Amino acid sequence: MIRAIFASELVTPLISRYQVHHFHRRESAPTTTTHSALALSKWNPFAIVAGRNAAVAVRSPRVPLEISEEIIDCVAAQIDETVWLPELDPWRRTLLSCALVCRAWYHHSQFYLRQFVELRDRNQVLALSKLVRDNPRLGRAVRFVAVSGGSTKTIPHPIPHFGTFVPMLAGKLPNTHTLRLENAEWRIGSISPDTIRYLAMFPSVTTLELRGVTFATVSQLAQLVSALPALRSLKTDRTLCKQVHLNMPTRLPLNARELKDIDMWWNTAPAILEFCTCLSEAALLCTLAICVDEYDALQNRGGRQTLINTSARSLKKLRFGFHTYGLGPEDVDCVAQHVNLSRLVTLEHLILDSRSFLGADHSWIPKVLATVESEWIQRVDVCFIVGARLRLLNTMLISMERLGFLARMDEMLARRPFAKLRPFSVYLTIDMSICAPDDNKLHINLEGEKWPAWDELVRRNMVKSNKRGILCTRITRTAP
Repeated sequence: MIRAIFASELVTPLISRYQVHHFHRRESAPTTTTHSALALSKWNPFAIVAGRNAAVAVRSPRVPLEISEEIIDCVAAQIDETVWLPELDPWRRTLLSCALVCRAWYHHSQFYLRQFVELRDRNQVLALSKLVRDNPRLGRAVRFVAVSGGSTKTIPHPIPHFGTFVPMLAGKLPNTHTLRLENAEWRIGSISPDTIRYLAMFPSVTTLELRGVTFATVSQLAQLVSALPALRSLKTDRTLCKQVHLNMPTRLPLNARELKDIDMWWNTAPAILEFCTCLSEAALLCTLAICVDEYDALQNRGGRQTLINTSARSLKKLRFGFHTYGLGPEDVDCVAQHVNLSRLVTLEHLILDSRSFLGADHSWIPKVLATVESEWIQRVDVCFIVGARLRLLNTMLISMERLGFLARMDEMLARRPFAKLRPFSVYLTIDMSICAPDDNKLHINLEGEKWPAWDELVRRNMVKSNKRGILCTRITRTAP
């Protein structure tokens, strides 16, 4: 991995700048630093361990310290802190490899490695507190804190250590921008409201993520939102609530007006959806993301339309994702009918994501495009998420042409609201997992984000859009 870094275009200018050809290797025996790769791969603020049982031994390179520091800085600059799973960023894994080179590289890498912190129990909270107390510089490095109840997504666990983390680290992580709760069950009385108020001492937190969290009541979520004074973005993924419906009237958090983004992914409880709708009424949302699957596609269809309508006055960007697995054509059509975008008169950017599998139904995409009435629309993204199932690609292409799906989408893009689209403003993307193996038979050029078969199919079936020059096809790879 480190050799790849040296060979890359990212680092080559640094090497030439310092005239690496003048480096020399001494005849003396090289020093060896031993670290635990397992401890590094899972976050642990005190994870680097030297000892007889350590897993990896790497010889330290004879490179001036200033060059190694610039290499590490360049690698760290590539890490995307805005994605759902920053811990899976391949650049972060490269940074882990840098930390294993030698002691000097480790000391410079650890500042960036501490940007993402995962806390699974009280002992890790205590260890983080001690680390920050002994070295305040590392406290300033933390950007993303995840408090987890367990590693199993389907089984939420209590998070009493969250009640330890909040008062113990209050005011000591000045640059943290994201707080995530995951795989957690928030029981009544498990965390004191007085403890939650200490979140006010995290003034830099602008994003709250809830992944696999089960609340007892909606008021618990309201307390969380209210306690974060700088909150601008609320993201939920598989967020449930034992309270069936929201009891009105509801006292909204005072900072609800400052919210700009709401993301709701997969299997959202009706009460949570109703609460987010109330938030959108008070706020001037700029971005809204809604992704549904078989579990909540039909259950919340009316509530989703209400959320879209209440956000209409200010919404600039909308993302809607649909996983049609387990749903028949009538169900897919029913869901599409409850995604009416005609009231979004200020919409500028529309993103439609469709999960691809054998027999996937993408017919909802043209139906949603048919409801767009905004004359301010500037960009349209249509993404087909394949994951690691590359065998489905050829099947997907054959199905699209046989069913005339792309031709219907072309007709919708010829409507008046899309008349002002600029060249290369309609992106048709096939998104694959970063874990998917390369397939030479498909002739996919991942480096250039091109696949000739996909580009040819799109342009052959979307004649009107192709003549206007608005089409752009690409292949992307993302973390699973």
